[in-house]
Amino acid sequence: MSDYWHSILGQRVSRRRGMAAVAGAGAAAAFLAACGGGTDSPSTPKGPVDKSGLLSGRDEDIAKAVPGGVWPNDYGNNVQAIDPQANAASAAFALITPVYSTLVKYGKAIGTLPGPETITGDAAESWEVSPDGLTVTYKLRPNHTFDPRPPTSGRAMTTADVKYSFERTASISPVSGDLIKKQGSDGPVESLSTPDDKTIVLKLTQPYGPINEMLAYWYFYIVPTEAESKFNPKSDARGSGPFILDEWKPSVSLTYKKNPNWYVKNRPLLDGMIHYPLSEPATRDAQFEAKAIWLSRLDMGADTLLRIKKDHPELVMRQQVKGAAPGSYPMLFGKRFQKDVRLRRAVSMLFDRDAFLDAAPAYNADVYRKVGLDVTTFWDGHLTSNGIAWLDPKAKELGTPSQWFQYNPTEAKKLMSAAGYTGDNVDFTYRSNFGPQGVPDIVAGMISAGGFKVTSKPVQENDWRSMKNSGGASFDDFLWTTANSYNDDGYLATKYTPTGKDRVTPEEIPNITSQVTKIRLERDAKRRTEMIKQIQKDLAEEMPDLPVVSTQPVLGYRLRWPWFRNDVYSAPGFSLDASTARPYLDYWYDASKKT
Repeated sequence: MSDYWHSILGQRVSRRRGMAAVAGAGAAAAFLAACGGGTDSPSTPKGPVDKSGLLSGRDEDIAKAVPGGVWPNDYGNNVQAIDPQANAASAAFALITPVYSTLVKYGKAIGTLPGPETITGDAAESWEVSPDGLTVTYKLRPNHTFDPRPPTSGRAMTTADVKYSFERTASISPVSGDLIKKQGSDGPVESLSTPDDKTIVLKLTQPYGPINEMLAYWYFYIVPTEAESKFNPKSDARGSGPFILDEWKPSVSLTYKKNPNWYVKNRPLLDGMIHYPLSEPATRDAQFEAKAIWLSRLDMGADTLLRIKKDHPELVMRQQVKGAAPGSYPMLFGKRFQKDVRLRRAVSMLFDRDAFLDAAPAYNADVYRKVGLDVTTFWDGHLTSNGIAWLDPKAKELGTPSQWFQYNPTEAKKLMSAAGYTGDNVDFTYRSNFGPQGVPDIVAGMISAGGFKVTSKPVQENDWRSMKNSGGASFDDFLWTTANSYNDDGYLATKYTPTGKDRVTPEEIPNITSQVTKIRLERDAKRRTEMIKQIQKDLAEEMPDLPVVSTQPVLGYRLRWPWFRNDVYSAPGFSLDASTARPYLDYWYDASKKT
């Protein structure tokens, strides 16, 4: 572990330090450009500078699309259940979203992600907000039907299904506290009622402008009342989405077919999809190169991607879209480190963020630069670089607390000594075969090289999830984990309130948790933004968790076979297709390009 990192450390290129200010300004410019909202009439932003000749133009031939074809894809990690309310695994949401409806959904865009202004109805046809902002009334889409197979047999959705789903969410969902006001939680929804068979009324705890951003996320899927006793939603599905889950073979595949009765005519274009649980990166890369799957994984290493592109020049290669919602892989501090801010700051100062982005196999920024590709890198703060109100620690936009993000092993050792660290072993725990390749090894190696005596401890999913859910209460040292939400204040709430699904501590954080609550009460958008910026500075000073890497710290690249058409992106989220079925609708199979 440490030997690996020492070898990387010895290869560091000094020019990165001289480029720091320029890179910070470039990151901000790229971020602002990428956050322009899309609409349901796609627009195409200016593409990256390409001196390599490797990149393809954007795919805007949707008018030429021919229905048909079955898309083979992988979904990374094996999924144990597909219950849309009981699920807590982010990987499973990408498998659930094609099948079930939410009340509202995001629009689409090409080459970027659409903004909240593109949200339209899904199960709901329309909505209105009361003048005081405390009531939102939705009208159910007429004749919006469930799966044609028994027990739903193609019947229309009713408000009884919506109410049942809400109550089921409140009762069993591990993320329900983010949406629904519960004991100790800050969820904005007080109650849901159904005064008639077409009307759904949400009562809010306070006016909350982003309520539809939340409902377009994965917090509230609508399942039929038959889920109570007539089918098992953990292993079967009867939804109202654009696809039907035809068959699930655990650990083997999930097979979908087009819903012929979906409310948008001539969509989806594909006849179906089949997803395979390929958890090993080498296996996934080999299957992609063999044309057994059509889209490369998001975290394919740069060396592998460029090698495959060289061997198969016909592959379509495009820059990945910059995420518009916060999602990250932070490191939680356990009981020992929660007691002393000096230890937490020391760990952050041992994390060389630029060197990490060059070294981690999933990112390898320098590898792209060397072949003439335009690569922008980003440093996460306690709000990720995906956030609209993100402050850049690299550009020292956090003020004085920016110092805790700068690589400074000399000062880190002084803090360790002042805190009384005497060389005791510390455990770096992470989930096996999960997340961007190489990250745990490199981060643990950096901390070890800085003077902590680190032991890496890979664990299986159930143990990891139990530790994650404890918010640091069930372990002493470090846990590499995940956090994600639908917008900036949702991300802060899910991490820094004791009932958030991605909480960093089971207790309120003095001066932090109260600020998060106040942000959600603020109605003025400009004031909300200023509050979000201030709390980033306060979080940087407190360092309650370590920002390691966002879902997209490098604007890298992705490959697809040329017969898999249409470069459409939709809802913000942890991945490009885990929050809505919208992207699946316009993908199409171009048999004329199949080889």
